[in-house]
Amino acid sequence: MAILGAGLVGAETAAPLTDAGAYVHLIARSERPLVATLGPQLADRVADLHREHVSKAL
Repeated sequence: MAILGAGLVGAETAAPLTDAGAYVHLIARSERPLVATLGPQLADRVADLHREHVSKAL
């Protein structure tokens, strides 16, 4: 499944889908999810958490 946008809505949509066994690919303009909101350092941490627990595709 592809989700356009790796912001809060995209990330929160991906979590239950992957829990249900779906492979989810987040498609975003930036390499970092939520970078505009969180800043680069925290956005990197969020991306790491999602790679570990939600999606292998970030």
